[in-house]
Amino acid sequence: MSLDSNYLMNSAQNFANVASSLNSQSSSQSVVNISMGTTSVNFMDELVKEYLIFRGFNSSVKSFDNDLKQDKDRSFKPEKITDQLLSYIYSFDLSGLIDYWNYLEQKYFSRITIKISKNSHFTLIKRYELYLHRLYVINTIKCGKQDKTFEFFDNLANKQQLQFEWKEWYCLPFLKNPEENQIFSIYFTQNWIDAFIAFEL
Repeated sequence: MSLDSNYLMNSAQNFANVASSLNSQSSSQSVVNISMGTTSVNFMDELVKEYLIFRGFNSSVKSFDNDLKQDKDRSFKPEKITDQLLSYIYSFDLSGLIDYWNYLEQKYFSRITIKISKNSHFTLIKRYELYLHRLYVINTIKCGKQDKTFEFFDNLANKQQLQFEWKEWYCLPFLKNPEENQIFSIYFTQNWIDAFIAFEL
């Protein structure tokens, strides 16, 4: 058997071991272990990259590296996912923010089983989404991007018009000094922004 064949066989065996480990975890645990998922994904990434380098597929290595940089999952690292969400907020990319949140919700939030009731988990996720959107709106106002503020309310009006939490917010674009308003002033403080960013689901 050639060196190349031996390497491929060893890689395949490693892959099988990781897959087996993941399957046994999912069947024996009802709680998603994010840190273990990170380790396994990173291991598989390195394994694939190592094999491509071994075979001399340099263009494939470059393509793989580019794909990893654009990875929506951010290797399951919460701090990287938070950074991505914040980058959409600070660049006023509303569609990017909504699309990325929907991706996270469909791929992860809807599947996570945690040791609290399903209703409590749903409320927690929705509360985080609410404050994420509020941070977006506050940032548009603080930066004087009135067009982006109106864009937000125009795009999400149908979704939010029945939500009690947004009832008082529709007047926000029309207030002269919203940071002095008793309803909204807290959201303009750096303490609230820092506390939200530091919050973990």
